[in-house]
Amino acid sequence: MKKIFPIQPLPAPRAVLVVKTENNTFYGNLTDTGCAKEFVSRLSPMFIKLELCDGEDKYSGVLPWEIAVDGGTRTAAPGDVVICGKTVAICRKETAGVFEIAAHVHPRAGSDILTELGDKGGNVSFKLEWEE
Repeated sequence: MKKIFPIQPLPAPRAVLVVKTENNTFYGNLTDTGCAKEFVSRLSPMFIKLELCDGEDKYSGVLPWEIAVDGGTRTAAPGDVVICGKTVAICRKETAGVFEIAAHVHPRAGSDILTELGDKGGNVSFKLEWEE
């Protein structure tokens, strides 16, 4: 008698946020929020390049589209990518505010996104890569 094994579904591909500066590429885990899901759906067919300007507690830039947030106050950690409406930011230090945390950017050996952007900010590209 032949044994029949159930077919196991393939794991769904997972989006990874890619943040590219002039000198390095960093990767971030997306959060499981409506904001992050909308960010993924907007980025899926393209990439965006933004000028992130230095602020007291974050580097921020303007998205080409608006993403709704639920209005709750959150605390973000250094390296978190946060979104509020048309503003996207990478937090420099622990920051509380009305935004949603879309992703956390991981450091690389010898560098991290905050060191890379330094005191002035700079051009950053956001895109997605998919992994299983």
